[in-house]
Amino acid sequence: WEYRPTGKLTLITQLDRDTAAEARFMAFDGDAPESSIESRRLVNSAQVEARYELTGKTRMNARLRQARSDLDDGAGASGSDTTTLYGLGVEYNPTRTVLLGCELGRESRSTASSLSSSYRATVAQCLARLTLD
Repeated sequence: WEYRPTGKLTLITQLDRDTAAEARFMAFDGDAPESSIESRRLVNSAQVEARYELTGKTRMNARLRQARSDLDDGAGASGSDTTTLYGLGVEYNPTRTVLLGCELGRESRSTASSLSSSYRATVAQCLARLTLD
């Protein structure tokens, strides 16, 4: 869903449901590695993003995303985790076909399951995109 209340401000809401399967050939979880582990996960996520046009070529954005994963290793173990990400970024279009951007954010995951790990991280990402007409 995308809503544009003014000419410079855009609000975007996104809801996702991902039913994915993962396969790993080696898992080093304990003393002895196990091979051919397959895990299944179901992820429901929601994201809210705001974009603001500073100039005709520069745009700022802010986003918040939360995802809840239901995990199952196929051997009877199950659990869940929750991942939250928020970030601030800027994009710049020096020409009609070139886009440059960077975003700085914070990501954290909480879990009580042995199938995933809790963590907190500062995340930085940059992009450069060339569009060919």
